[in-house]
Amino acid sequence: MSSRLLILALIAIALAAGILWYARSDRIYALPSTPIDASFGVDHRPDPPTTHSRLRRLTRDERDRFADQMARTSTLRASRPQGSGSAAPVPPKAAHLSSDPAIKKFNDRALEELGGAQTYLSECFDLHRKELPPKLTVLTNVLITTDPDVGAVVSAEALTDPDGKPLPAAFDDCIRDMLQTFTLPPLPPTDDSQFLLALQLSFRDDD
Repeated sequence: MSSRLLILALIAIALAAGILWYARSDRIYALPSTPIDASFGVDHRPDPPTTHSRLRRLTRDERDRFADQMARTSTLRASRPQGSGSAAPVPPKAAHLSSDPAIKKFNDRALEELGGAQTYLSECFDLHRKELPPKLTVLTNVLITTDPDVGAVVSAEALTDPDGKPLPAAFDDCIRDMLQTFTLPPLPPTDDSQFLLALQLSFRDDD
């Protein structure tokens, strides 16, 4: 009887040793872990680049309706009590010359959004390339009429080259007409509703 108990005890010891060896061996594999760069439910995607333009191109009728919406919103805002008296209309400010931080922010954002127009405006360069040099820099002042809740519309003065010389009339009309089809998203708020921005465009004949 004692020998049987001894055998059973030895078997138990052997089993325990076997289990211990197995547990310490490389046969135990870790469960697949979450990748080290996983977000764990927190969105770590980068913010959209600020250079991404939200400019929209509208038909003439759509632009007119957009401008009417801006006018109604501005009228409604002006009808709210603002204290005694009402401010007299002021001419558009040259945003690119201002030292006001709010206007500088407005200027930078508006030019950023207008950067999305370059691809569309290249159509005018392609259409009139026989009248133009293979490389062309265009300067103009654009008038931005803005509402902080609705967005902004664009119009442009006559185009010139860097020396101040006018450009062919058909090309000038094409660029200015197309600029007027664009609307911008709501821009940083300021105390004014109209600004002049200095816009530079570059074109090149890649053929």
